Amino acid sequence: MPDPRVPELRLRPLPPDVGSFLEQLYATNREAEFSQVQWPDAQKRVFLQQQFQLQDRAYRAQFPGTAFELIVLDGRWVGRLSVWEGAKEIHLLEIALLPEAQRRGIGTQIMELLLHRAAVQHKPVTLHVQVSNPALAWYQRLGFVQQTGDGVYWSMRWGAKVRLKTLSLEDD
Repeated sequence: MPDPRVPELRLRPLPPDVGSFLEQLYATNREAEFSQVQWPDAQKRVFLQQQFQLQDRAYRAQFPGTAFELIVLDGRWVGRLSVWEGAKEIHLLEIALLPEAQRRGIGTQIMELLLHRAAVQHKPVTLHVQVSNPALAWYQRLGFVQQTGDGVYWSMRWGAKVRLKTLSLEDD
């Protein structure tokens, strides 16, 4: 019997009715960026909705076959994980959590699972991150190292050997 004090974390394929949640997730993760923009709230909402739609289309066009998954905590949608897997690498497009789900170890647990999978398959994990993104330090703590950078974005790579743990976010 599961311990009721331990949160249940799952990854699920995106259901058809997830659009408004993903737009909300995108917007909440950009609130700090847009807090300084002197636009009416309605204009910010429309702009962020358009930006999310452009990002989503770009991910799907540039990385066909990407696994887009919901991050579900205790039955509640709290984030999205977007991962493309090629023959020679695994590329993290996005891991995004609602603010109330951040800094609780959820992202780290998901990343450990992804890194475990990569280690078992002997593949590096790559990603791109904006240099001003607070997640940059988190990626570095997880063992990612900068490969290239243009002053705005860094391309990062993880390829170190890690301790293999038995982790699963699937139903038994």
